[in-house]
Amino acid sequence: MIPIIPKAAPVPPCVGLGDCIPSALLDALEAQASLAKDAGETGQWKANRRSKVRWLEPGPIYEVLGDIVANINATHFRFDIVGFGEQIQLARYEAEDQGCYDWHQDYNAEVSRKLSVSVQLTAPELYDGGDLEIAAAEALIVPRERGAVIVFPSFLLHRVKPVTRGVRHSLVAWVSGPAFR
Repeated sequence: MIPIIPKAAPVPPCVGLGDCIPSALLDALEAQASLAKDAGETGQWKANRRSKVRWLEPGPIYEVLGDIVANINATHFRFDIVGFGEQIQLARYEAEDQGCYDWHQDYNAEVSRKLSVSVQLTAPELYDGGDLEIAAAEALIVPRERGAVIVFPSFLLHRVKPVTRGVRHSLVAWVSGPAFR
């Protein structure tokens, strides 16, 4: 006999939360992001990405963000995850460079990325453009509020549209786990 499996709730393409990271921590992260340097991309990636990056050593944001992502995963995605498999990245997108990152997936051959996390560090009135879009049934434009935490499966295509005025700072992290089956 073939068992009947109850239908699971649909997995959302992304989950966003606001006002869950202390303002002082956001200020410190944005100050560090302002020191980001050229991403150093080559080949295909250089054509797809115009931004500056900085890598964060372990510190308070790892614990704060880890708790947020663990709760979102338990409630919405239910992926088998173990934690951050790589350092957290700060990114700087500048209007003078038309800073952007074209459509891509967060694939890494060395680490099984399961969830991608983006935190908006810059207040939306300080820049134009720079929307984070996630490709689902249709492209989703995610919230731009300072401190917004967006979590989505790393296999989804996503991009940052060109910044046309000002500077956009963001934090990006990847949560890893055993390979999908």
